[in-house]
Amino acid sequence: YNWKIKFNETAKIPAFYNVVPELDHNEMTGFDSAPETAKLSENFYFLFLKDANDDVRVQKRMTVLDTMYRQRGLRGETLEIDSSAGVFHGIFSSLLLADHAALKLAEFYGVDPENVPIVEEFKKMVL
Repeated sequence: YNWKIKFNETAKIPAFYNVVPELDHNEMTGFDSAPETAKLSENFYFLFLKDANDDVRVQKRMTVLDTMYRQRGLRGETLEIDSSAGVFHGIFSSLLLADHAALKLAEFYGVDPENVPIVEEFKKMVL
């Protein structure tokens, strides 16, 4: 969820988040890439955040889903979160990587990573 927030606010890009196994029941059907809807999925890029401490059933589901998406021409990758030094190490490593990725995306798209003009506009309008 934190990755989603950082991509939204820092990189100013749409980002969505879900968790396995819930993802495997609902969201994946939206990416079944039928010829009539394939164009809608072209700009998505999937990040699977995996940790060796994840339940083996969850790990398998992520691997299978990643394979299925790739077979359908959907792009993405798996990022291994290293929690071998402890759960807090894994959490903070993931947070730092998310920060770095969001900053690089902001740089790539040429947007200001700090200001959130649409939020400021919204606040003015609701007051």
